[in-house]
Amino acid sequence: MDGKRRVADYWIKFWFEPVSAYPLAAFRVGFGLVMMANLLGQYLPHYLSFYGDGAMVSADAIYAHRWLNLPVFDLLFFLPSDSHSQLGFLYATIFLNLLFILGLGTRLSTPLLFLFLLSLHNHCPIILHAGDNYSRLVLLFLSLSGGACGRVLSIDRMLSKNKEQSALIEPVAMRMIQLQFCFIYLINWLYKICGPIWLEGSAVYYATRLTQYWRFDYPASLDNALASRLLTWSTLVVEAALVFLLWIPRTRNLMIIIGISFHLFLDLTFNLGVFEWFFIVTFLLFVDGSFYEKVFRNKEI
Repeated sequence: MDGKRRVADYWIKFWFEPVSAYPLAAFRVGFGLVMMANLLGQYLPHYLSFYGDGAMVSADAIYAHRWLNLPVFDLLFFLPSDSHSQLGFLYATIFLNLLFILGLGTRLSTPLLFLFLLSLHNHCPIILHAGDNYSRLVLLFLSLSGGACGRVLSIDRMLSKNKEQSALIEPVAMRMIQLQFCFIYLINWLYKICGPIWLEGSAVYYATRLTQYWRFDYPASLDNALASRLLTWSTLVVEAALVFLLWIPRTRNLMIIIGISFHLFLDLTFNLGVFEWFFIVTFLLFVDGSFYEKVFRNKEI
């Protein structure tokens, strides 16, 4: 019974014991900035090519072949299909994201941003990348946090009449994002080890042949079998380690550094838009709250 009791106590502590609000708030700011880069840099320039009357693939065709006429949450469905209305919806999403970054009306702006983003994704899912899917899940979890992500580092905090409000939160939303983050690494790792090119060590060689993603010409050394094997197998080691070692206090800081370096290297070598940056900012959730409290000590944010 003692063992069961300890497991139950740990489970309750993991999900509900109050923790510093700073990691979640720092993540909110970083995540929102990456989202803004995604909306302004990737959606806005080509928006009318995929939304509205001039879309290369009509919404009706997407609904008929992707959603099979099932009920789908899509606020764009209720708007006129002209370019002004369609662009207005995107600008509204950008505005909500700005409120989210600033932490203004976080309890309301966060779920609204999720619903607007969900509508954009459901209206034209053919343009989505994995970072879009991840961002949608993150906003869903944050929407259920009851404004906890805006408890500090926010305009809400500055405008609060209760300046002595605790900077502690229940970590449910934060834990959901952390678990989802590690689950993605786990699934990617399992998928990789089921394929022969990862086990034999040639995966990186083939990846560097995808010229459409090149940022620059790769050095000839990557054509070397030994270099390919080392990079391929080290990728498997890093991804497996991130699943487990981020949760262990002794190894957490090292894994944060390794994880950020890993994604920075991928972003440097492969042009995948903001995909890698959604993962980079998630490491902010694993930084100990005491670090943020030292940085922002005696500041009403």
